Amino acid sequence: MTQWTECSYTEACIAQASGAQIQICLTSHHIDGCCWQDRDTVLLDYPMTYGQGHWKFRYSVPTLKSRPDLMPPRALQLAGEVLAFGETKYPDEKWKRMTADDHIAASLRHLLEHLAGNLNDSESTKLHLTHSFVRLGMALERYITQR
Repeated sequence: MTQWTECSYTEACIAQASGAQIQICLTSHHIDGCCWQDRDTVLLDYPMTYGQGHWKFRYSVPTLKSRPDLMPPRALQLAGEVLAFGETKYPDEKWKRMTADDHIAASLRHLLEHLAGNLNDSESTKLHLTHSFVRLGMALERYITQR
C-alpha cells in the first residue's frame, strides 16, 4: 500500500527533486471529490494558478529495499581477508569496544598511507584501501550502536 502525504506546492517540488512520486488534484474546489493525477513533469514547469480555490498536492516516496547484493564481491572478499588477519592480531572482537572515532582515525591513517604511495600494509600485506574500507564499516557499525 502506498503512503501518500499531502503537502504544499513548495513541498511537492522539493519531494519531486528527491525522487518522490507526485500527484496533483485537478479540481480547484475539492472537498472529498478530488481527482488525483500522476505528474511526470517537473511541477515548477506547470503554471499553478489559485483562482477561486487552490490546488492540492500529495507525494509518496518509494520504499527502497536493501540491496547488499550490489556490493562489489571482490571488495567484500578482500575485506574478509583483512578481517581474518585482524581477528588473529586482535582476538575477542576488540573492535566492538572501540569508538566510531577511533575507527575513523585508523581508516584515515590507512587512506593517507595509500595516498602517499604505500599501497600495502607492511604487517598484513593487504591493501591499505581495504583496511580503510573495513575500518569505515566498523566505524559505521559503532556509530549506529552508540546512538
